[in-house]
Amino acid sequence: MSPAPALIRAIHTAKSRQKIDEATYREILADRFQVVSSKDLSDEQARDFLDMVNGGARPSASTASGEFAPILRALWIAAHNLAIVTCRDDHALIAFCERQTGLAHTRFLKDPRDAHKVIEALKSWLAREGGVDWPKKQSTLKERKRAIARAIAKKLHERGDFGECPFPFAWATAVENLGRAAGLPTFLADYTPQNFDALSNLLGAKLRGEA
Repeated sequence: MSPAPALIRAIHTAKSRQKIDEATYREILADRFQVVSSKDLSDEQARDFLDMVNGGARPSASTASGEFAPILRALWIAAHNLAIVTCRDDHALIAFCERQTGLAHTRFLKDPRDAHKVIEALKSWLAREGGVDWPKKQSTLKERKRAIARAIAKKLHERGDFGECPFPFAWATAVENLGRAAGLPTFLADYTPQNFDALSNLLGAKLRGEA
């Protein structure tokens, strides 16, 4: 069920007032709430969104915040979708960051070197345990998101979810069909980074036995 029309209007008003560009707005929806549109939020999620962008009181010691929180959360959600971690909540991410840097919360990640340490640790973990084949350093966000979705799909293929067809064929057909059935673009080539996030969430739920 879509949130109340007043909440949707409030979200777009806050987006404009806080000068949140469209790409950042879509990334927040995908990374934080696993949706592609404000119409897909619940009423509670819509209020959470408003609290977050308006600097409300909800963010707490158990909520990741700070300049590097969005990318850290995106990588942590990828780890959850790859079934590497069982808890996708921010408090688990915050604990991971503390083990890597000694800093008690992501909001204390001010030095890019500290943030880089955590980001690279997560990316290495996703490559080692999740099979993510990261593209070259000069890759686009879309290419990186695609690499995550592809790694999840490959895990599903390895356990037999897509039959006996070779993986490249399963990626180009079965996965594409799965995304299309969920309202995503017809072809993977037309996916945006946010579309690949939605696909990763869909595949991750399947991998974890939740769908």
